[in-house]
Amino acid sequence: MVDTPFAPAALAAAPRTLGLGLHLVLDPALGQAAAAAEVVRQLARFADLKPMVLICHAPPYQSPLDRIRDGLHAGSRSVAEFVDRYQPEYFLCGHIHEAQGAAAQFGATRAFNVGKQGHLLELD
Repeated sequence: MVDTPFAPAALAAAPRTLGLGLHLVLDPALGQAAAAAEVVRQLARFADLKPMVLICHAPPYQSPLDRIRDGLHAGSRSVAEFVDRYQPEYFLCGHIHEAQGAAAQFGATRAFNVGKQGHLLELD
């Protein structure tokens, strides 16, 4: 395995990008605000990819994808901010098992909480 630094311009110029990944482990000592800022900073590296398919563990906060029950949501504000700002073509998440199977439209973004069942996404 070769560990290559992320190069958005080179990837955006490629006719097809088969896979990119970001594994982010945050130090709990950072505090919620600093951790949220770090998530936004790390996700921003992917902002110029077109088309973009974002697969993320956490769903956007205050959406059908993070609804545990009426009035209780447990998603990520950072993810919601990224999706709202950069409008990936597709967004897939999990984390909130109670919302498994939920779908939503955020502007141009088609979003799904795939839960444990998964989701087959066919791209042209």
